[in-house]
Amino acid sequence: MDGMTTSHRRIFLTGGTGYVGSAVAQELVARGHRVSALVRAPARAAALPPGCNPVIGDLANPAAWLEVAAEADVAVHTGFQYAGGTERPAPDWIATSTLLTLAQSGACRLGRLVYTSNAYLLGDHPARPVDEDAEAMPTGHAPLSRAALERVVATSGVAAVIRLGMVYGAAIGPMGGTIPRLFDALAASEPLDAVERLTGRWSLVHVGDVAALFRAVAEAGHEASGVFHATDGAPLRAADVLALARDALSRVGASSPSSLASMKQELQGEHLGRLARDVAVVPARALALGWRPEVRSFREGALQTAAEWRAERGRA
Repeated sequence: MDGMTTSHRRIFLTGGTGYVGSAVAQELVARGHRVSALVRAPARAAALPPGCNPVIGDLANPAAWLEVAAEADVAVHTGFQYAGGTERPAPDWIATSTLLTLAQSGACRLGRLVYTSNAYLLGDHPARPVDEDAEAMPTGHAPLSRAALERVVATSGVAAVIRLGMVYGAAIGPMGGTIPRLFDALAASEPLDAVERLTGRWSLVHVGDVAALFRAVAEAGHEASGVFHATDGAPLRAADVLALARDALSRVGASSPSSLASMKQELQGEHLGRLARDVAVVPARALALGWRPEVRSFREGALQTAAEWRAERGRA
């Protein structure tokens, strides 16, 4: 696979109906790759982007998808499971360990894994933005299991880790994450004093640019090992993000029906602890790979994102 960056690959994808995963699936299919995507139920197969081959199964039950994964060139793991809004680490460990074992075995076609992590595992870095050499050092509310698993993957010799910043923008799958819920709260005129008071920086990235980085890493083979940051390299203060989002909503004329989800749960406990971090990171290694974010900053992307948010919520 190495050095064959233009060849079409067989790719096994988890999380293909999710916010990030659906964008990754669409990008891979558009570039001619053969994508088999894991979905938990047959009814969810219709939510996959056109051109994906559905594989029915669960992250925690590798027997259902092991054969398909073994016949792929690259496994791209974007899938996670949640219960009551809290991430369930066990399925991630099971799926990732299985895929790593296959890739390291030399006994099947699969030779690479691209794993999804999060820039917020880096904790606070108030002095200056940090690149991919910074180690995950979770404190307080950070999920220790994700940080430990990231280290296992990054040092495996057969894998790449992509640390996501705060993702925004429209995708095939439903908008997820903090930014769409921030728009929800602003449109519903909910008080956001907790965000207004945050002094840290947020590292953001458009979902289309995230998908392009996953594709670039998957195509690069062993030339793309270690950790890569999926961020636009232009961190913004939380209050500035809020101001940009508020202005964008006012310009698109968005209003919120009473049924929209509240952001109150986002602004307490573990999630508020993550939002309060000063997480300023730059994508040095991703840029060296040749990746360039088309949306260079949320300052550029806020208005379009507000319009996309309004269109999606109008369909809900």
